[in-house]
Amino acid sequence: MKEESTPSEPGALADFLDFRSALTTDRSGGVQGSRLSDLADAALRQLSEAYDDVAVIAVGGYGRQEMCLYSDVDLLLLHEGRAPEEAVRSILYPLWDAGLKVGHATRTVKATLAFAREDHNTLCALLSARHLSGPPEPLDELEQGIARLLSSMRGAFAERLAAEQRSVWEQEPFALQEFDVKNGRGGLRSLHRLFWDRKRAQLLEEEPLLPVQANESGARRVLLEVRQALHAVQRRGADRFPIELRAAVGAWLGRDPLELATELYQAVRTVDGLAALRWGQVRPAGTDPIAHAGLAVVRLVRSRWSRREAMTTPLAFGTGAVASHTGGRLSVWEHGFARRSGAPDWQEGDRSGLVSLLASGRAGWEAVLGLWEAGWMTRALPEIAHLRGLAQAAPFHAHPADAHLGATVAIVVELAEGPPGWLSEIVEQVGSLDEVLLAAFLHDIGKGQPGDHSETGSNLAKSMLARLGFRTATVDLVADAVHHHLLLSETAARRDIDDPVVVKETASLIGNVDLLRVLALLSVADARATGPDLWTPWKESLLRSLVAKVESLVSGASSSLEGQLLEDLKSLLPELESSPIHHHLERMPAGYLARFGADLVSHHVRLLTPPPVAGEVRTVVLSGAPVSTLVVATVDRPALLATVAGVLSLRNLNVREARAVTSADRLVVDTFRVEDALGSDMVGQGRWPAVREELAAAIGGRIDLTERLLVKRQAYPPRTVANAPEVRVNGKYVDVRAGDRVGLLYDLASAMSELGLEVKLAKIDTRAGEAIDVFEVDNPLGHSPATIEARLV
Repeated sequence: MKEESTPSEPGALADFLDFRSALTTDRSGGVQGSRLSDLADAALRQLSEAYDDVAVIAVGGYGRQEMCLYSDVDLLLLHEGRAPEEAVRSILYPLWDAGLKVGHATRTVKATLAFAREDHNTLCALLSARHLSGPPEPLDELEQGIARLLSSMRGAFAERLAAEQRSVWEQEPFALQEFDVKNGRGGLRSLHRLFWDRKRAQLLEEEPLLPVQANESGARRVLLEVRQALHAVQRRGADRFPIELRAAVGAWLGRDPLELATELYQAVRTVDGLAALRWGQVRPAGTDPIAHAGLAVVRLVRSRWSRREAMTTPLAFGTGAVASHTGGRLSVWEHGFARRSGAPDWQEGDRSGLVSLLASGRAGWEAVLGLWEAGWMTRALPEIAHLRGLAQAAPFHAHPADAHLGATVAIVVELAEGPPGWLSEIVEQVGSLDEVLLAAFLHDIGKGQPGDHSETGSNLAKSMLARLGFRTATVDLVADAVHHHLLLSETAARRDIDDPVVVKETASLIGNVDLLRVLALLSVADARATGPDLWTPWKESLLRSLVAKVESLVSGASSSLEGQLLEDLKSLLPELESSPIHHHLERMPAGYLARFGADLVSHHVRLLTPPPVAGEVRTVVLSGAPVSTLVVATVDRPALLATVAGVLSLRNLNVREARAVTSADRLVVDTFRVEDALGSDMVGQGRWPAVREELAAAIGGRIDLTERLLVKRQAYPPRTVANAPEVRVNGKYVDVRAGDRVGLLYDLASAMSELGLEVKLAKIDTRAGEAIDVFEVDNPLGHSPATIEARLV
């Protein structure tokens, strides 16, 4: 140490802190970590300038000059003997006093190498080491020691990096919209593994297996910009990219949010493709090395023979990769061959090769991604080129558009291999899954294009498959499936599937049983691939019921249902003679028995026999898992639906569906399908007495539901920022999209009651914090759509 020197005032540290603070509101000065790193370098050199016996080394992200606003300042202080306590205080204390998070170690080179030998993360951090101040010799000595360590590890270091990458692929088999830009699939950590692998090659004076690629720096820049923006808008070191922050991140970067998200997801695709090239061929631990080597030789021989015979195609390499231990990931040579190959002329082998890849599920999709990243898929199928990394605006979509297609295809394959049930029966009836797989692959091809994506996508799919030479029957069936891919799921979720008119309209649109079966499988796969909120046992039961009803029509089965339902109803009510049953049905609207079914109507009859008197409330609960049914019967009164919905909300019960029917003598029966709002698989019987007691008190006017729901809403605020509510009136249907909150159904039903609207059906759906509800109403006062929309908004 220079005895005559004392540490200078940390003016450079102040510059760093000022710039860092300004970046939280103003991005001027650049958003990459290099500027922050440069200022941090100057600060640390100033803080350490009095100590020439301590080497100050930047490691980790700081060493790579990827510092973000709330990144750790990772430092290694190298010394020769006794720890330099004064230097540590002078260098680190000002950083801590400034509120910075500092990752630090003070060690000798020998001790540092010992830690690196025992800890993989330490070794990786040291591979990013960069000299800041003090003598350079300790870092030179450290790198020489790391080189010896890596040489002694042989292939173990690369295998560890490959295992980490495989773990990411297992956790995120398909790219996510809301992902961790640092640790997620295609994130910065994937680039770091490539950096460490290349640094290892440099230290060992070897050629890297995957040199830096031309598209790599651009992808890295996008990832770092978004990470920097995430830190700025949240004022903390959070690396997840939630959809609700797209607008704020876009504003900070001066970009359109959806365009920025697409650019980000395209960068993710680039990075993930590079990771697949480097790590996809590394043999997983536990794999028979002889078998692995044998497969590699077979692929090489096959590729060379095919080249000599001029018969090879990138699709053939894709199917070969599926059969190997690489999970469908192409080798560097295969990727290069695909990059140089032109579009095929689409002979039978090409068509079967494409379908074969789709039929291989996740591994097949990895091969598709590899061909896409090589540029071959864009040349072969230019109709899908715009889907690469395409961001989806709807918050309930878990994946970008291209990854959603892959997930849908993979789920179709899972359905074909699934347990016995109604879906496996449909798979057996379909026979070949070729059309289902092609429909899954192309069902969202219209996204990102002008017009309705289903109609546009149908036209694109039809022209593409015809160009590829598929049979006319296949082309027409797939195009129709793309056109109607939302029909079954939307009808089941948003219309009264017990209404014969609704079923008949759906059947007329589908027209034949072949298309119905393709749509049934596609609807399930599409919903499951969209996100966790889109597929529940309740929604499955609705879809299954609708498919059965539609099939009875399109297959030409007998439609004389009313007589059979009446006989079923009588068998369920053995204690009653025919007269009261007929009397009950005569008081109800036309089509009542067909809409509610014999089982539910039997409970209606019992609840209304004898008729309740004014103020009397009768209930019955039909337990189910996870959806239970509450039936409420009473004399008609204003806002009954709202009252019951409010009580259920207070009692932590979510309404999934509500149906109301009023008899000619003004007796009303409301049927509610409910789930536990707290996530239990079933609503326990012990909770219903309190519901009944509170319901009677609310109907009797003894409690103020509005006030109690307001108190609960304040205690449980929405978890996401809601967009402005949207209300659309379309004939007898009222569609509502609004941020979900406690008591929302109560508020909507109350407003409808004030307008004199009579709710016949309410279907309630919540996706990613957004309520997407539909109400079928009678409008006896003749309010205009504009009046209804204005009042509900």
